[in-house]
Amino acid sequence: MHEAWSYLLATLGMTQIWLTGKRIRAGWIVGVATSVCWVAFATVTKQYGFIISAAFFATLHIRNWFAWKPQKETNDAHNQRPSQLEL
Repeated sequence: MHEAWSYLLATLGMTQIWLTGKRIRAGWIVGVATSVCWVAFATVTKQYGFIISAAFFATLHIRNWFAWKPQKETNDAHNQRPSQLEL
């Protein structure tokens, strides 16, 4: 059963990082859900130290949810990704 936890937690964590890296705001919600799963894992396995990190990360994800602003679209080369620049 513990092996299933590791796959679930790894998948959720990677999904959260991928979503936020793509600037998809839902990544922060996945991060909070991942933290809830870490608390469950810590409780089931009696590894209570994980609860501290899960609480910290959940707080960070919630803060980022509210702080996240959509990126403004501009024609300014300064704000464009290298792949978007015309050479």
